[in-house]
Amino acid sequence: MQYAHEQGVIHRDLKPENILLNNDDDVVISDFGLGRAVDAKTTRATFTGQSVGTIGYTAPEQLSDAKRADHQSDIFSLGRILYELYTGQAVMGVQDLTSLPVGIAMIVDRCTKADPSQRFGGVKELRDAFDSIVAAKSETTTGEKIMALLARAIADGNLSTKKAREFADLIGAARDDTDLLHDVCLGLPAPAFETLWRIKPLIAKMLIKVFTSQVTSQGWPFSYTDKIGQACKRLHDATADHEIRGMLIAAVVQVGISHNRWSVMDVAADLLSREKEPGEGLAVAHALAKFRGLLVHLKDKLTLHRLDPAIRELFAKGRRTD
Repeated sequence: MQYAHEQGVIHRDLKPENILLNNDDDVVISDFGLGRAVDAKTTRATFTGQSVGTIGYTAPEQLSDAKRADHQSDIFSLGRILYELYTGQAVMGVQDLTSLPVGIAMIVDRCTKADPSQRFGGVKELRDAFDSIVAAKSETTTGEKIMALLARAIADGNLSTKKAREFADLIGAARDDTDLLHDVCLGLPAPAFETLWRIKPLIAKMLIKVFTSQVTSQGWPFSYTDKIGQACKRLHDATADHEIRGMLIAAVVQVGISHNRWSVMDVAADLLSREKEPGEGLAVAHALAKFRGLLVHLKDKLTLHRLDPAIRELFAKGRRTD
């Protein structure tokens, strides 16, 4: 596609079906039937307001008006294809970028911006970014660096923007080290997490996703659950992101109830009882859905009619299930 664009040709229908492999080393792009020269007089029978392309891979501006498609529309499609290559899932709606390696997530996110001007300026720029991410994977980043920055955050109460960016990059590289990221979440001060979330929201969300998945998938020493509950509360209060709050509330509910730890269940009841922003209750209910059968153990700690409607409905479903 870099070569095609350099010749002034855009494709307008990039999708996996149009990428063919003659063999492992010979990959070709096919079906330029919707393609056109950028400076062509003809639009290949497309008119203002008409759309061409394939839903799921086609850029928003191209869907609304095919004549607006340019090289950045193809870059949008390349981002969608890259997402599918890494996840194995074709996406017709919202992308879950937390399921991708952090560097790739950043590339896909930029490729698929709704505003074309915010995407990569050209395929060469996209390739350079991808090559740098692949090269960086061969470099090892140590847990000692992460723990040193964590120690600084604990000592100072926060991290500077520069140190927070470095911290975020290291966390992204260590995403598979669940024990290390668990320790980070247990010790990270609220202001430092708020800074992390503000400057690198994808990293912050990935960190919480790893942490909450780990703490809800195994048993813990009885008193250790208190540390988990307090960490969930601290991180919950450090962000306004509804999805992160939902994951943390669901985690503290599961940990408290599955370990029969009253103090942790009290934390869960407190977080559930708080007034929710519009849409927040729905995000919390979505995260809690897989633990719906446990909610009956919290009913005596809550005034159900004061809960957010989406959460209240989940409690009602839980009782009907029981």
